[in-house]
Amino acid sequence: MKIVILSLFFTLNIFAKTFNIALLSWSDSVAGMVSMREGVIEETDKINILAKETSKNLINLKVFIAGDGQEGMERQKKQILNLIDKDIDLFIIQPSDSAILSEPLKMINRKKIPIVTYDGYILDVEITSHLSSNNYQLGFLNGEFVANSFDSEKEIKLIMIEYPHVPQTVKRADGFLDALEHYRQKYKIIASYKSVNPTEGKKVAEKILKNFPKKDSIDVIFAINDSGSFPILEKLIETKRDEIFFASIDGEKKMVKLIEDNSILKIDSAQFCKALGATALKTSYQILNNKRVPKYIKLPVFPITKETLHLYKGWSSDIPKEFIKPWSSDFPKWSGDLIYQK
Repeated sequence: MKIVILSLFFTLNIFAKTFNIALLSWSDSVAGMVSMREGVIEETDKINILAKETSKNLINLKVFIAGDGQEGMERQKKQILNLIDKDIDLFIIQPSDSAILSEPLKMINRKKIPIVTYDGYILDVEITSHLSSNNYQLGFLNGEFVANSFDSEKEIKLIMIEYPHVPQTVKRADGFLDALEHYRQKYKIIASYKSVNPTEGKKVAEKILKNFPKKDSIDVIFAINDSGSFPILEKLIETKRDEIFFASIDGEKKMVKLIEDNSILKIDSAQFCKALGATALKTSYQILNNKRVPKYIKLPVFPITKETLHLYKGWSSDIPKEFIKPWSSDFPKWSGDLIYQK
């Protein structure tokens, strides 16, 4: 009986494969992106442990980090070009820029190698599956909360902290402004700055204080991510600009603490970053095992405010159960369901 079992085990191992997956990650300074990458790596380890126990296909994950700024964009392009002829079965890519990666990814398309993107999207390229947080909803939740916090007849003086290089941050800004329009909240954009990482955030903080030195010259600041906005918040709090209503996106621990402490940060719409990375890896493994997968997967996002703090347990936590928002909303029920599109 032992011989039969060993023989069967040996036979199954012969047919097991090892898939080479290249993970091309963007930033090593933006905490949310680091957590997404950790989600990919941890899910790889889980799949490999189970695969060894059941003689299923294994994953050989090769991780590449681009870095921030223009240098990071160029580095990610070079990383892809260097990998095209390196026996890669599937690419998982968190794009650092929408335009610069288009041609290299078209080269991958011509080789018929599957591409899974997460967080950011690339236009005019054949993507096997794309995963993202519901970026439009991230912004919309912030805009809804801002509109609920001001008299609709008051024209709020608004500063936008944006990042126009990737679709996900553009969608966040669009969602925010659309929510203000939906709730007929008057506003005037008095300035717009670019920041997506701590270095840019420090520079923007100085510009804001220089350009708007007087109290009550700003009503609201909306920022498209926490890593770029935290240095701005630090500086505004340090200079006692407590009249400002600040709204940000991501759900970093230090931002949650600022909400707990009744600071000028009033809402931070959070992603489930580790779950996003893990889901990208699971989807990739299904593709390599010839399973059908959705073309587009959206993960839920969560509005962290003073009233909802008790429901949010962090990036790595389970997605909370549905609840009714504790503020006025035309869409009162929050749901943690994933959205799948063919």
